Amino acid sequence: MPKTETILQVFVASPSDVAEERDVLEEIIRELNITWANTLGIRLDLVRWETHVSPGFGDDAQDVINAQIPVSYDIFIGIMWTRFGTPTQRAGSGTAEEFSRAYDRHTEDPNSLEIMFYFKNVPVSPTDLDPDQLRAISDFRSRLGDLGGLYFQFNSIDEFRNSTRLHLSRAVQKWTKRLEEDGTKQPVTTQPEIVDADKAEPVEEEEGFLDLIESANDSMSKVTEVLTRMTEATHELGEKFQARAKEANKLSDSDASPNLKVAKRIATNAAHDLEDFVKRMDVEIPLYSDSFTTAMDSFGRAATLTSDFGIDNSDDLQDALNNITGFRSAMTESHGQIQDFRKLIEDFPRMATVFNRARRNAITTLDKLLDEVNGSNRQANDVESLLSELIDQYKTNDEP
Repeated sequence: MPKTETILQVFVASPSDVAEERDVLEEIIRELNITWANTLGIRLDLVRWETHVSPGFGDDAQDVINAQIPVSYDIFIGIMWTRFGTPTQRAGSGTAEEFSRAYDRHTEDPNSLEIMFYFKNVPVSPTDLDPDQLRAISDFRSRLGDLGGLYFQFNSIDEFRNSTRLHLSRAVQKWTKRLEEDGTKQPVTTQPEIVDADKAEPVEEEEGFLDLIESANDSMSKVTEVLTRMTEATHELGEKFQARAKEANKLSDSDASPNLKVAKRIATNAAHDLEDFVKRMDVEIPLYSDSFTTAMDSFGRAATLTSDFGIDNSDDLQDALNNITGFRSAMTESHGQIQDFRKLIEDFPRMATVFNRARRNAITTLDKLLDEVNGSNRQANDVESLLSELIDQYKTNDEP
């Protein structure tokens, strides 16, 4: 029996240096379409110039792309890293021109188009950087802010994968709700597929919603444990450094000539404290990152399995939401302590070479830790928002 689908076109615009992210986006959309095939009645169609444009002539290459890319797409995804792109006759780059076309549509009718913009925040060799390109990206990012846009920064391909999965799930949820309100959403009916058991290939068992929620909650518990250990280690070291700072201040405030042996001992002990801390963080940070990535991946995939929004999993989702909310609270406290400690060691007197070296290594580690925490907060916020929306949707559906 034939089925009716609503096709939402997703247009991706980017310069050439984020090809990996473009491919990942295609993988995510393929995954979402498989998950939603027989439940939601919505399919995503990724529009890329590589697959939707044929050779031709115009004012310039971008003009040829503009002429062949449909202006009726439903979701615009922009990605940038270190390249702004090649100027066109109408804009600073092809990506910037494609964004302007999308923004003009959004301005005319905000409900007609979702716009998502991502900036990759991964270090690159200085020899591969073009100052003019970086300046153009900075100006463009400022322009997005001036237009009232909220862009997203990601630090790894896993973060991009998890975030786009969540963001697309939220976008499709909005479209589904809108179609239901308009009365244009069609029920999905499918014919059971007849398979010859003798010819059927073994199929890998897929994780279900409850499996994924359980995996996410378990991983979040591990993340919280690691975060607690790192916070305690930072707090303990901070207390030690406050004592070291008092010893150093006594030496500097004394009217007598500083005792060089005492000063050297303070510096050496402080350096050893920092070295031990860095060694501990070198173990803890990867554990934190791996567990958090697993949690976000599980949360994101679980969200896609609730995309029909008809099965009431609100109790399980509420437990997951409580887990995420508790984690974000702990993360906020940890972030403040890490920042305070960073400032403490940065302001500590530069007493000896051994300490200065340990101090530099510790600040690098703390900056890495702060980046992890900031990235986690962004992703956890997305999950928290999505879970809240799903729970609210269930409550609305239960109202008489």
